[in-house]
Amino acid sequence: MDLSLEQCRDHWLNAFYTGQVQELMVYEHPEFKVVYEAQRKVESNLSRYASIQHAVQNRVWKPQHLEIQTEIFEFNPTQTECRILLHLAQPEQMIQETWHYQSDAWQITELRFVKTK
Repeated sequence: MDLSLEQCRDHWLNAFYTGQVQELMVYEHPEFKVVYEAQRKVESNLSRYASIQHAVQNRVWKPQHLEIQTEIFEFNPTQTECRILLHLAQPEQMIQETWHYQSDAWQITELRFVKTK
């Protein structure tokens, strides 16, 4: 089934907030990473999955819901890549998601917490 970017993104976010690692693996590229620019830290999907599973098993998985002010979608000319900029309610905080469309599916390749100053 060919899901739209918005549908894939909704499924991915739901899987994250509910701690469903197997579902995250469907929507995250095998080389997915989280980049924290301010801390100069990169987290691989494998270490992230282990952390989420551990938190879920210990009933402490309670990810923070972010208050998003605006979302800006920027597609490449062939509509196979999309960068989504999320401007948060907290001053000077942004998140960038990078999604790629391959083999009839959208997958996120990077989640970047942007250093704004």
